[in-house]
Amino acid sequence: PTDIGLRVSRCIIIQELIQNDRRRQITLGTGVIIISPTRELSLQTFGVVTDLIKYHNQTYGIIMGGANRKNEAEKLHKGVNLLVATPGRLLDHLQNTHGFNFKNLQCLVIDEADRILQIGFEEEMKQIIRILPKKRYYIHQSYNVHCMPCTSGGVSVEVYYDLRMSSKLGL
Repeated sequence: PTDIGLRVSRCIIIQELIQNDRRRQITLGTGVIIISPTRELSLQTFGVVTDLIKYHNQTYGIIMGGANRKNEAEKLHKGVNLLVATPGRLLDHLQNTHGFNFKNLQCLVIDEADRILQIGFEEEMKQIIRILPKKRYYIHQSYNVHCMPCTSGGVSVEVYYDLRMSSKLGL
């Protein structure tokens, strides 16, 4: 599959997870975080997310370096069900944005995990993983992947993972 194909398939799975959780409300906070290594990939993923869930009642947003941090913080404070982020900006908001509710996180997607580590975000990723709730799904993609089927709440998910990345990030 192509990179965009993988992004679309992950986003469809994520949309199904959120849609099947009928309790999901803005007040429950962020349910899914997708971490991408660069602004460009974040924007691409956000475009796919926007197209897939714009007709549903979930909220979604994007946070990344170079964007207006204050506007991002206001949106996070109001509540975002699905969030696309770059590692550095996500860590900044996790540590410093009052009212960012991520305690009910269901799924953490790490897009191109190998690239995130190659460009120097290993420490940030370890901190992010330490801060986020421990009970959640992980979906991360890199080029040396294995496949593991998962089922939860009637939703079947194929989780692609890289054993080296999992151990390096402490997953």
